[in-house]
Amino acid sequence: MLLILVAVSIATLTGENGILTRAQDAKEKTEEAKTNEEEILSQYEDLLYGKSQNTDTEAGKLAGEGTEASPYLIESIEDLVAFSDLVAGSNKYGFNETNEQKTFEGEYVQLATDLDFNSIDSYKLEESVQSGGLKNQLSSGEGFLPIIGTENSSESMRIFLGTFDGNRKEIRNLYQNINGQNLYDVEGMKTVLGGLFGATLGSIQNLGVTGIINAEVNSLGEDFLLAIGGIGGLGLAPITKCYSNINITVDSYESTEELIGGITGWGYEITECYNSGDITTEGDEDFYIGGITGFIQEGAIVKNCYNKGKIKGTGCAGGIVGYFDYGSIGNCYNIGTVEGKSTLGGIAGFVGRPTYLKNSFCIDNIDNLYGSTDFSELEPVNCAIKTESQLKAKDNTMIDLLNTELESPIWKVDTNNINEGYPILSWQE
Repeated sequence: MLLILVAVSIATLTGENGILTRAQDAKEKTEEAKTNEEEILSQYEDLLYGKSQNTDTEAGKLAGEGTEASPYLIESIEDLVAFSDLVAGSNKYGFNETNEQKTFEGEYVQLATDLDFNSIDSYKLEESVQSGGLKNQLSSGEGFLPIIGTENSSESMRIFLGTFDGNRKEIRNLYQNINGQNLYDVEGMKTVLGGLFGATLGSIQNLGVTGIINAEVNSLGEDFLLAIGGIGGLGLAPITKCYSNINITVDSYESTEELIGGITGWGYEITECYNSGDITTEGDEDFYIGGITGFIQEGAIVKNCYNKGKIKGTGCAGGIVGYFDYGSIGNCYNIGTVEGKSTLGGIAGFVGRPTYLKNSFCIDNIDNLYGSTDFSELEPVNCAIKTESQLKAKDNTMIDLLNTELESPIWKVDTNNINEGYPILSWQE
């Protein structure tokens, strides 16, 4: 079945002022700045990847100047929710009384330390951890709202446009309970979003997230798009060197389409990422579920990624991507189980017209690399189903296959058993 999203919504997203057009602009700006960024990263390595640079600033006030050399720092949960309020232009969490709205375009935000929604050590204010305080608010009810603004409105969507550097830190125990109470207007589409970010046109890198996202959306009485991923629902700019261990459960029978993925629901450019969270869906067959992303199209890329999370549900499901049309999948592997009632594949569920499907592999717990295709000339290159022992080979056989056609090696043997012996990405060491 063709996506209604393809027939109707793509036009609104890819027009001259559409969100995907702006995503391409963001990608080009990112590539232009890459050389300068790498130089600055090398100069400030201790700051970025060493000990946490906690400046003990006032809770909810971001230290730093927003530059590459002096990024805004998120040092506590209060800072994180204040950042969220700034993007949304709201005072949901009480740290933005003037309802200032800030896209952070051209600016840099950095996670200064590991944060845990369930740990009192991640909060600066005593009142935050008292009964009924911020900690309780974020771990019950609807939990932490995705970072995005403008709900139930025809205003322009308020979205993050900067660079978010996770600094190789982790945000733990994210909790979201989604029932459609926050319905966003995304380029004219009514949209329910889930993930740390609801949507982003800014790049995200070096970030890990863990937690639980539950979504039960069955009583809105109108067509809408549902997009959920651990890092973001709509990932419309580069996401690199990130991981998610968020278990996602979705129950929906009403929406036009449901895009669910370990990293993003809708993916644009995802590289050197992995997912270990499980995804379970119940509902109609309009689900598009992927271990990395539910849906890619129009030149999107998923490269050098792996999934180990279990996928189970209705609809179209793939170990890496659920629905894959006019996009590229390369140098990926999946070891998670893929179960469901519709179109299933170890790498992709449905494959339309790919730019390429290369150098990608899945474990032999599923019989096929992709579920179905309406592209008669599809010929995956250097793709195969492998046994556990083949994937764990210590003689570089598997590593060489995954590194095929890469300018420099990305994949390494798991010599320290941090991934149960399966190949790891070089940044994981």
